[in-house]
Amino acid sequence: MTAEQDIPSGNGNTNGIAQTPEELAVAHGIASYQQLRFERDDLQKKLDRLEQILTVSKIEIEGLRAEKEVAATRIESYQHERDSAVADLAVYKTLFTTLQGILRTFGIEHAPLLKKISMPQPQPQDTDAS
Repeated sequence: MTAEQDIPSGNGNTNGIAQTPEELAVAHGIASYQQLRFERDDLQKKLDRLEQILTVSKIEIEGLRAEKEVAATRIESYQHERDSAVADLAVYKTLFTTLQGILRTFGIEHAPLLKKISMPQPQPQDTDAS
């Protein structure tokens, strides 16, 4: 090969002129820069997508935390309601036991709670108009 022959440049084009080592280095530098810029842009797109996913995830986490707080409040409310009902039941059981003791003391063991009441039957009225 002689100096007059075509030498391919760093980017694959032949311009018909022999390139010096400096020109080849510049062409290589430009190609490297373009490759790095492409990779940077691609990575920036991936970073943007990941930041969007992170933002959506943070929003979902906050929503779930809010739901958890609501559920904890409801659970606490139900526990207070249950505790109140248990306390009321204890009072009623004590009252019932006390009443049973009083009834036994006075000898009233098994008194029926309801008595049968007989209601008088209505008499048919005479509709004789004579």
